Amino acid sequence: MFEVKATQGEGGRIELGESEVRVAQRFTGNDRWRLLVVSQVRDPEHMAIRMLPNPFGREGRGRYREEGGALRFSYWL
Repeated sequence: MFEVKATQGEGGRIELGESEVRVAQRFTGNDRWRLLVVSQVRDPEHMAIRMLPNPFGREGRGRYREEGGALRFSYWL
């Protein structure tokens, strides 16, 4: 399962809705839930697609910072 987020800029920040957080938390013990972040979506020459781990899973710990609650995260590549 993938949650896809797109940004017009370089990326670095995403927001997860309440239902997205619930599903991500449900799959913390495996790699079935991941984030796909499409950055610079309106610029085909610079567009990038990155697969990021579940923020609540083992691989995601330490790669995100909560911002303003559990629904907004910054990530490091």
